[in-house]
Amino acid sequence: MQDFTLRDFTEKDIIVSTKIIERTLGKSYAQSAKYDLAAGLELGNTRYSFLERKLAIDDNRPIAIAGIYSLKNHPKGFVGVCWFAVDLEYQRRGVVSILM
Repeated sequence: MQDFTLRDFTEKDIIVSTKIIERTLGKSYAQSAKYDLAAGLELGNTRYSFLERKLAIDDNRPIAIAGIYSLKNHPKGFVGVCWFAVDLEYQRRGVVSILM
């Protein structure tokens, strides 16, 4: 397994993350992701009780994104994984293990 680093997702990562999602999941997902990634950064977002997103980085280049969230209004306290995508050239190189 190659050594990658993780860091917190920030607003400046929206575009590169959307491109990773587009290459791996398609354009329609990328359009939804761009909106959702920005909305998740808003202070006081009423949708989430918990939201954390991370990027995997190789040589200062974002290569993957993953997030985990909990919805405030879910009756069973649902927790889910959101926008999990690894750039095509980095798949099968251990990135998923690091993100999880």
